Amino acid sequence: MDVKNEESGLILEQEKDKFKRDLDEYKEKFTRIKQFTDISKVTDFSKISNELEKNLATGFATVENFNRRENLFKMKVSEWPELKELSDNFKPFYDLITCTYESKQYL
Repeated sequence: MDVKNEESGLILEQEKDKFKRDLDEYKEKFTRIKQFTDISKVTDFSKISNELEKNLATGFATVENFNRRENLFKMKVSEWPELKELSDNFKPFYDLITCTYESKQYL
């Protein structure tokens, strides 16, 4: 690997470290979302839920970007199963909160 590729590889590793921290923040948001039990607070939970939904979409795009660059630099392609797991676990909560929020608008 030449110097430019080494620098690019180092930047990629730094970005992956930041993404790990971001993923921890996403997990914290999900922990808060799982505490949704009071319909009177649905607006607040809806905001957090929508934010997390956007974060996860961005996260999947980020992983794709990492993987393309890893292939380009002939590095081992990283896997992020915790992102998929978080997304899968979050989906029913997102659906519930979204449905509740939308239904409350008509009450």
